[in-house]
Amino acid sequence: MMAMTGVLVLGGLLLAILAFVAAPILLALVLVAAVVRLVFFVLLLPLRLLGWGLGFAFKGIFLLVGVALLILVGLVPLVPVLLVGGLIYFLVKASGKSVAPAGH
Repeated sequence: MMAMTGVLVLGGLLLAILAFVAAPILLALVLVAAVVRLVFFVLLLPLRLLGWGLGFAFKGIFLLVGVALLILVGLVPLVPVLLVGGLIYFLVKASGKSVAPAGH
């Protein structure tokens, strides 16, 4: 029983030593990654801002085109009604008598 406890204690000590050795290395890697990320962020920030500006412009253009397309698609069912109305207008206009204005 004592040997099993010794093995567990020894294993725990080995894990603790490993953690004490690995923690500073891991912390250094995290700090290096944070600094590299910050450097790339600062270097690429002007391009990112330019991309946001172009992105807003493209979004505005796409929104305008989308609304125009929706309006056109919404007006497509009215085309037969407009054609019939125009036909009736031209028929009435062509067959109508020209009336002289009052006072002549």
